[in-house]
This record gives sequence, C-alpha cells and structure tokens, in this order.
Amino acid sequence: MRSVAVFGPGDVRTIDAEAPRCGPRDVIVAMKACGVCGTDVTFAHLGGLPMGVGPCPLPLGHEPAGEVVEIGADVLDIALGTRVVFNPAFDDTNQIGCGSAQGALSELVAVRDAVLGRNVFRMPDEVPFEVAALTEPLSVALHAVNRAAPEPGQTAVVFGAGPVGVAIVVWLKLRGVRDVVSVDLSAERLRLAGVLGADATIEATDDVIAVLRSRHGTASVLGSPVAATDIWIDAAGAQQVIDTMLAGSRRHATVVIVAVYKHPVQFDLVTFLTKELRFTASIAYPTEFGDVAEAVAGNWEHFAPMVTDRVPFADASDAIARAGASSAVGKVTVVF
Repeated sequence: MRSVAVFGPGDVRTIDAEAPRCGPRDVIVAMKACGVCGTDVTFAHLGGLPMGVGPCPLPLGHEPAGEVVEIGADVLDIALGTRVVFNPAFDDTNQIGCGSAQGALSELVAVRDAVLGRNVFRMPDEVPFEVAALTEPLSVALHAVNRAAPEPGQTAVVFGAGPVGVAIVVWLKLRGVRDVVSVDLSAERLRLAGVLGADATIEATDDVIAVLRSRHGTASVLGSPVAATDIWIDAAGAQQVIDTMLAGSRRHATVVIVAVYKHPVQFDLVTFLTKELRFTASIAYPTEFGDVAEAVAGNWEHFAPMVTDRVPFADASDAIARAGASSAVGKVTVVF
C-alpha cells in the first residue's frame, strides 16, 4: 500500500509500505479522507517527533475517515462497508500519526481492539468523508471549550482563526455564548469565522481591546479600563496574544491556551495575580471524540464550510505544504 511519511527535515515522501494485518479484534479501514493538521506540518519541518524520539520514517496523518474493508473474527458490531471515523489517540501505546507505526495518510489503517461506539464511530452515507474527517480537530476544539466551561449568555474572544480557532467559535455558539469575537491577521480566515458563526471579527492589527470594550462592556482593574469579556481563548500561539489577554482582561476572566507554542514566551505574573485570572490549558480530547462524531453525523452541514481545500492523495506532500502556508484559510484535506 501507499503511505506518507517523514524521513528528515522537510523530507516528506509517499512510499510503498507493508499493509497492516487484521487481528481477531481489529478492523482494517480503507482511508477516504484525512485532514492535515499543524502537527503534521511541524513533524515535517522537524523531520519527525520533537527531540528525535519515535520511528523514522515517521508515518503522518491523524484526522481519519474511511470505510471498513476487513473485520477480525471477534468483531461482532461492525460490518464490512461501514463508513467510519476512529479515534487515533484512543490507545496511548498506538497514537496513529503521532509516533506509532501507522499514520492515517495511508491507503489502509488497522484499528486495534475495535469496538463500535468506543474507538470506532459510524458515519451516515450522506456525510462526505472530508467532513467526517473533521471529527478529530473538532474534538480538539470542543475540549478547549469544555476547559473554558462557558455559560449561556457569556461573551468570548478567540485569537486565531485557523481550523481549531473557527471550530472553537462553532462550539461556543452551540453552547449558548452570547457574543463570540474572532481575531486573526487574515481577512480570509476571518471571513470563514463569520460564516461559521462569529458575531464579530477583528483584524489583529486593530485595537482589539477597544473593540471588545465596545461589544462586551468595560470593567476596571486598579482604575484602568479593560474589556469585560468573560472568556479568552488562544488558538494562535503568539507573544502578542498573551500580552493582549493579560493586559485587556477583567478580574476573574477565564483564559484558555490551546495553541501549541514553538518558542518560550514572557508571562506577566503580576498582572495574572492581580486579576486572579482563571488560567488553564487544553490539549487533545480525553473524552470528547464520541460526542463530536455524533454531532458531525447528525449536523454535518453546519461544519462543512471548514473544509476549504481538497487535495488528491497523490499530492499529499503538497497538501502538507499548503496547510503550513501563511495563506492557508480553512482545513486542507487529503482525499483518496
């Protein structure tokens, strides 16, 4: 079978690889779509996992959707031909596309110990595979929103309008957040955020705090005016975002970091303490994948605009480059 792997910094190849074997409790999935994540871009840039750990070559891809083509003898609840998504991070010892011997940017993937509703989830026939493949990044976004614990009627700002940032906008609106503002440098990304439900968008070069104060009201901290915004989420990963959130937030605001920072940042602990901010981080999706699969299956049209680029599997290395470009807008998805 054909598979995409990283051999070194900037060296991404489509290779012939051994097809996975199906054990008695496993299923084999023929991939039909796989989203490209910023993590794939980072692995391609670094030449593998950070700090040189993990296999080399490193198989890529962890945003899967496909069709079951082989079933182990002990699997009773999954039928041949079932359209599915599967949780690539369900097994800590077998993180598909993030350090294991398998990646979802392959023609075939073995899902070990497959159980419907646990690590494998059925998708209706009407759901396009490229939309089904959004289940993984949507799960990342939902976990960030769960960490924020929003209440209906609150206000929020999301920095970064890449795929995870706009997905966070979607979930915040579905959770009843009254006013969600998206901030980014790209006018095209902000346009997509508006399509997906952002109540307002701000170009990052504008006076973000002034706009937030005009929409969410003004609070005061030690006599200085700040935005009364309830929830601040960083899906961008830039020093300027940290500075803006610390300087512009009210006392007891919630701040969530979901962005993966590539460099150390400075952090004003005095302001953090003075405001008694509720500061938390979010990574992956410990419990969210199944709920998101159900939401995508039942309401796929709501999420479909996130997919902006569809690239044939034969051009997978180009898809990774496109996803890493500053001009990228929404989700770049490889289709088989």
